[in-house]
Amino acid sequence: MIVLELTVLLIVGVVVVVGMTKVAGPIASAYGERLRIGSNQASPAKLREKIELLEAEVSGLREEVKQLRETAEFATRLLEASAGGEAGGRDEPGGELRQGRPGSA
Repeated sequence: MIVLELTVLLIVGVVVVVGMTKVAGPIASAYGERLRIGSNQASPAKLREKIELLEAEVSGLREEVKQLRETAEFATRLLEASAGGEAGGRDEPGGELRQGRPGSA
């Protein structure tokens, strides 16, 4: 009888320990993460400095995008002009025929 009681007590103890680790483990992990994040918070002066650096970089990126857009528009105009000249035999769409082409009068 004592062996049965000890076995039941052992099983209950194992279930309780496993249950506590399953519940308390994630809670302890979340608490530790919160403590780690709380200790790494920057001061307002550092945050302002980071924001200013980001704003400067965004301004630079805007300028680069503007230049890339202008370059792409220029390239598109060149391609359209050359495609229009080859396909229709005209310098520009709606323009006059080129002089001196073979077969033209």
